[in-house]
Amino acid sequence: MGAWGTGPFDNDRAADWAGQLADTPPHDRPELLRTTLLTVLPGGDRPEPARWTPWRSAGRAWSRLRRLGRTLRDDEDWGAEEVVAAACVVAGALPGGPAVDENYGPPAEVITSLEVDEELRALALRAVQEAIGEGSEWHDLWSEAGALDEATTALQPVVDALRRP
Repeated sequence: MGAWGTGPFDNDRAADWAGQLADTPPHDRPELLRTTLLTVLPGGDRPEPARWTPWRSAGRAWSRLRRLGRTLRDDEDWGAEEVVAAACVVAGALPGGPAVDENYGPPAEVITSLEVDEELRALALRAVQEAIGEGSEWHDLWSEAGALDEATTALQPVVDALRRP
């Protein structure tokens, strides 16, 4: 990961993902968020398709993204950087949520146009906790770089906003 800071969008992958979100038609953005967030949840932690409508739409999101020309190679799956970025976008769209860095993150109109329901908020919280938790690649990389406390502190407003019901 090419990183120039500890903020959620201060790395190549998150900044590229933010550009992809901005380029995605507004009606497809919630599905892109859900699809991104689901990538880090272990199979057993994913909601049951029959009981959770957004999970069923995740398959449609992949199909729609492919039609839009946004395919991913198997060796370039979304990882923690993109999940952190997606969680930051969801948190930023919540009432009183933290501001999203517009330098490398998506433009403000992308954030303000999103409607976040309870299921998306809960998914973002679970996904970001999985992505940055102890033992995750994100956690290990920042720990090895000696900047884990700084990176965790930068994400705390996002996690706090997602925890609010």
